[in-house]
Amino acid sequence: MSDFSETHVNTEDTKKKPAPRLEKLVAAYATAASAAAGAVLLSAQGAEAKIVYTQTTTTINSTYALDLNHDGVTDFDIEFCDCLPHGFILQVGLGVPGNLVLDQAPLTGEAAALLRGAAIGPKQAFTANTSGYGGVFMALDSAYGTNSFSDGPWVGVKNRFLGLKFLVNGEVHYGWARLTVAKHVDRVVLTGYAYETIANKSLQAGQTTEASADGATNADLLAAPLREGPSLGMLARGADALDVWRRRDPIATMA
Repeated sequence: MSDFSETHVNTEDTKKKPAPRLEKLVAAYATAASAAAGAVLLSAQGAEAKIVYTQTTTTINSTYALDLNHDGVTDFDIEFCDCLPHGFILQVGLGVPGNLVLDQAPLTGEAAALLRGAAIGPKQAFTANTSGYGGVFMALDSAYGTNSFSDGPWVGVKNRFLGLKFLVNGEVHYGWARLTVAKHVDRVVLTGYAYETIANKSLQAGQTTEASADGATNADLLAAPLREGPSLGMLARGADALDVWRRRDPIATMA
């Protein structure tokens, strides 16, 4: 029994140790591998997509400065413009050069009133057409005596979405703002807005988390039937409404 113990001790004491150079190589490899793994983890964390959603209930009486990413810079102004002799216009002001609003295809120069789930991203058409009024057209309301007239894709809608394209440190990001607008455009309520933190990454109207996309199709984009020209009501209202229509319709300006 004592001989076995002595043999065991001697065996442990006489094991061959790795050469010093090999030990250094193994240590260096372990350090490099650990650093690389840490770098990959940090990179993955930094590139993690995230939608930042802000909930609010704000009645817009004149102008609302919309700062999508809360960096202190106004990205868009949702505003009333007293642009007409007998009425006013609801529009989206572009707070930063390069910022755009998703277009109401196939018309141009109108801010689309999107249904929940509509795509907002690089494949959609955006506009900066302010029609000479300082903002992208949403709706108008005009009154003559006891008669009134409203027109535009945002008239009388509930919980529809502006599709927004804006710049953050020179990079393009996409977002949305949810609004409810009264029939005569005399009450506008902002109920939330959001943006995608990854540059050039699309999102859906109403999407508040990366996992909440519902796969709605682009066929659901519009809030109102398409108009191919001035409506009979617009023609009846005269100069105010027709002037707005001509300014936002490039074909009309050529007539």
